[in-house]
Amino acid sequence: MTTKHEHIVVGTHPGFVGAAVPRAQTTCQHALMSPYPFMAVHHEADVRFHKHGATSAVPTRFYAGFPLTVPIVGGKPEDDEMTVGMLCCIDSKPRAEITRTQYATMKRLASTSSHFLLQKSRRLHQHIIATKAP
Repeated sequence: MTTKHEHIVVGTHPGFVGAAVPRAQTTCQHALMSPYPFMAVHHEADVRFHKHGATSAVPTRFYAGFPLTVPIVGGKPEDDEMTVGMLCCIDSKPRAEITRTQYATMKRLASTSSHFLLQKSRRLHQHIIATKAP
């Protein structure tokens, strides 16, 4: 993957519909570095994000991101998964925390999304193999 392909595509927030933002200007770049959920409770006050284009375009005050992971084929046993994206939630108001229910829901959605990505990847791989067969 090149930097040309590393970007975020958001589809539901009215201010971001169809947007493609360079990863370097996103909160997700920090979240992707950890296998754990990532929260920025007062986005605008955080020195890592206050000058991001995405923060100024839409009033983002809160961010919660949950990793989308897929298994590593042929990797080391201790590196059994890699993060390929984030399922995130933003709010225009700062929040000190999220509820256990919200956390569990986001975790399930991220797990479901990861499973979908894996299945899609497997179907694509099978299609490529089938089209290359003599």
